Amino acid sequence: MNTIGDLIKEVRKKNGLTTTQLAEMVEVSQGYISHLENERKKNPSPDVLARISKVLDIPYIDLMIRAGYLTGNDLSELYLKRDELKSKQTEYRNKKKEFINKTEAIELKLQKYLTIDELSDKEQGEASALTKERSELLKQANDLRDQSEDLSVEIDEINDLIRNSLEYKEATQNKNMIENFVCESKNVELENLFNLGHEITINGKVLTDEEKQKALQILKLTFDK
Repeated sequence: MNTIGDLIKEVRKKNGLTTTQLAEMVEVSQGYISHLENERKKNPSPDVLARISKVLDIPYIDLMIRAGYLTGNDLSELYLKRDELKSKQTEYRNKKKEFINKTEAIELKLQKYLTIDELSDKEQGEASALTKERSELLKQANDLRDQSEDLSVEIDEINDLIRNSLEYKEATQNKNMIENFVCESKNVELENLFNLGHEITINGKVLTDEEKQKALQILKLTFDK
């Protein structure tokens, strides 16, 4: 596997960008990018990697793995973290619902005081206490709503990491399988490569299964002559 610096440099050049242009787009210094590409910057932050991923269209998980933040064992940890956050989110939502129900019950009690023309000191005190309690419950419910929304963002980010990690693992496994297949075979049968079930690209176009079979037939006819 190429280093993270090699990957960034390769994709940057393919996109026709200088280190200065990339640095401006990622909002870091030109020296930062230069050091990163030349392996003199050993610990790029995940935030910077996320911006590089977006600008250069490199899978974030690829950069995270090459930078040493994620390993093959981290996928199970991501699942555990996601389940933990989902459980906490459910807890927040249930608590919020409980607070809202209490608020509605208080509002029903307050209706009694609204029908009285003139409240006694005692009734005013009771109404004031209920109003204060209702406000506090609504505040707590809103806080829980905000926390739940923050957890949703975290869960989405973890889902992205899991999805990209699975895609990365699958791509790596497929690449290794093809490399092993080629290395172990002194004479590679072209038809076997076509039937491996992996993508075959011609001029940037990914061939469908039907197109692969047509291309194989054309090759067979060409070399039968």
